[in-house]
Amino acid sequence: MQRFNCLLVSMTAAAFVAMLSLGTAVLAQEKEKPAKDTESKAGTAEGKTKADEAKSEVTLSVGDPAPAMKVEKFIKGAPVEKFKPGQVYVVEFWSTWCGPCKTAMPHLTELQKKFKDKATFISVNVWEDNEYNDETLNKVEKFIKKNDENMGYTVAFDGAKKETDKAYMKAAGQNGIPTAFVVTGDSKIAYIGHPEDKEFEATIQQLVDNKFDMKAAIAAAKERKAKEEAFMRDQKKAMKLMQEAQELIEDDKLDEGLAKMDEIVKLNADFAPMVEMQKFTLLMDQEQYDKAYQVAKKLIEGPAGDSADTLNAIAWAIVDPEADVGQRDVNVALKAAEKAVKLTESKSAAILDTLARCYWLKGDKAKAVELQTRAVELAKKDEGLPDEAKEGIKAALDEYKSDAKAEKKEGKPAKEKKEKEADEEEDD
Repeated sequence: MQRFNCLLVSMTAAAFVAMLSLGTAVLAQEKEKPAKDTESKAGTAEGKTKADEAKSEVTLSVGDPAPAMKVEKFIKGAPVEKFKPGQVYVVEFWSTWCGPCKTAMPHLTELQKKFKDKATFISVNVWEDNEYNDETLNKVEKFIKKNDENMGYTVAFDGAKKETDKAYMKAAGQNGIPTAFVVTGDSKIAYIGHPEDKEFEATIQQLVDNKFDMKAAIAAAKERKAKEEAFMRDQKKAMKLMQEAQELIEDDKLDEGLAKMDEIVKLNADFAPMVEMQKFTLLMDQEQYDKAYQVAKKLIEGPAGDSADTLNAIAWAIVDPEADVGQRDVNVALKAAEKAVKLTESKSAAILDTLARCYWLKGDKAKAVELQTRAVELAKKDEGLPDEAKEGIKAALDEYKSDAKAEKKEGKPAKEKKEKEADEEEDD
């Protein structure tokens, strides 16, 4: 069974559009609840068509009065029945199945600690189930109890009536979570967007410091909206180009297909990481390894240079022991994996697992065992990592230790041993 790691999407127009729907800066889960096995840090594009079809008139924008809080139950923290004058509030929306929501929780906790009593953070659970039942609230309460340290703020359950969801999310035309609304001391909406955006924290800071400019905030919101609409237009054009590229490739016109994909980047440079990753995956599948590694190097140094997940995906595609790769450029994989580890501050079990595999293939057994040992320890503490992944990471460590021990006993380097075996096979 293949060990869990970053999954590379296949070369299809549908997959590409799914990637585009994630955007390039904002990671959010779309409205339709995904199957459990499709959860990821990067979110999902499922439900986007339905969400688009269900678009309604936007009635809540930056500058408008903040709707009242009408939730079924406050699960953690003091209930907020109404906004107190002079107090800054953050109303953030989340769900237990939303990967990006979980990622944002520690950040929200840090901000609540930072601003202390000057700002009140309220995290409202929405979209929990397609149909709410007696178990829905219980499920949410168990999640909050289990993640108590990561959720250091007030937490509420909107419930089946979805009153707060309708008043905020639907009214503002928001189809993805997490989404945060910042409320001023006079109960006006100051910000609507992702809680990981720099503008989110900056808005809270400005309000606390009495330096907030509502006119500027409204103008910024309009500009952001215009950019989003432009992005959506480019996205539709990109989809058409990708479909054309796919048709060319299916007709054995690979070079023409790749050229068509390059047109997508010319259309919008923000699509570069996704396009180049698609090209890399395609070329690997086509066994055009020299070209694939040239694209990989370009990604590592440019478009994907600040994305740990993409870097890890590149490296794993090269070193995955279960992948049929005829020419493994371990140096390229190593460079990508090392950069990914640095970006994640050596705190990702899956990425350390990839780096360990790189060192293993290069013949540095001691380094591989060292890194894999750290990966196993991190995996044990990672509640979000599937059991299958933890088992795979542990199995890799056992493999490395066993092989390293055998080589030490034999007194010969693994590289020499493998080269000798390879020579003998060729002679046969």
